[in-house]
Amino acid sequence: SWSAALDPGEADRAEVALALLQAARDDDRVSVISFNTRAEVRSPLQTVATADQLLDPGLAEAVEMGEDFGRTDLRVALTTACRELLVRGEANARAVILISDGRDTVGRADGAEACLVHHGIPVYSYRLGRDDSGALLEEIAAATSGGYKPLTDVNNLYCEFRLVRALISGDPPGRCSALRIEPG
Repeated sequence: SWSAALDPGEADRAEVALALLQAARDDDRVSVISFNTRAEVRSPLQTVATADQLLDPGLAEAVEMGEDFGRTDLRVALTTACRELLVRGEANARAVILISDGRDTVGRADGAEACLVHHGIPVYSYRLGRDDSGALLEEIAAATSGGYKPLTDVNNLYCEFRLVRALISGDPPGRCSALRIEPG
């Protein structure tokens, strides 16, 4: 959800999504879907890297163009993600990574994960912000045999997403260390 309100120094949704893309392998396939009361596939399911670049510029641009839309409907977001994986997904190992503030302001979230549960696709949800709105994201993750984690700062995002990538693919996570260089 692009509607996550964050305090200074906390991870913003673009920073979190870019960390996810950087943790992916070149041959991983990713789609970027933004949502409010409707969902929009900003970038269809595609490989992370291009032949001459480590990160496909279209994916990076799709992440950067998110904006604050206000109301949030998690059901439409997860249904769109499920449909994208079913139509374009080729790999046996598939999952949804949901980055949200955890609020469903439309109030129709009951059963939002039904398509994903039916097809055995786990959801790994990450809540942005410091408030206590992660219960729904935890429920969705549990129902789909995925995982949930609140993200309150930007430290170790790369390592966190390397770990979840390993969980999805079944590969060992390997060692990871994140180095953050502050501007200035």
